[in-house]
Amino acid sequence: MFVFLGTAVIALVSGIGVGLGAALSTGTPGEFTRLLLEMVRKIPAIWVMGGLAVFFFGLLPGWMNGASFALLVLFVMLEVLWEQQSISAAVYGLSPFSYVYPANDVAVFTLAGLCLVSAALAILGLYLFKRRDLQT
Repeated sequence: MFVFLGTAVIALVSGIGVGLGAALSTGTPGEFTRLLLEMVRKIPAIWVMGGLAVFFFGLLPGWMNGASFALLVLFVMLEVLWEQQSISAAVYGLSPFSYVYPANDVAVFTLAGLCLVSAALAILGLYLFKRRDLQT
């Protein structure tokens, strides 16, 4: 639960802070709304990362941190390489963040799809965790 609620709150607070800073420094009130909405639409992609972490927790508990951070680094590197035009858009499409890139139009169905993927990963991770043979 914290994976989803906590990251949403952090993203909202971050969007408010960046939006306020931009609006106050540029004198353009529209910057606040634009930057806040850009951060809000990144929340489903962040949730996919959370779903992956829960999945790794159920599948490979000892490797969960390393696998989760490795994927995050990979996704960030894919974005950097794509922005430098070193990789194709198809390769960048492996990252959930490619679907919420600020310069692209994002459909509601895309955001809903990312939410479904994150929920499916989290449910599968919890199922795998439940199946583990744990000592009490």
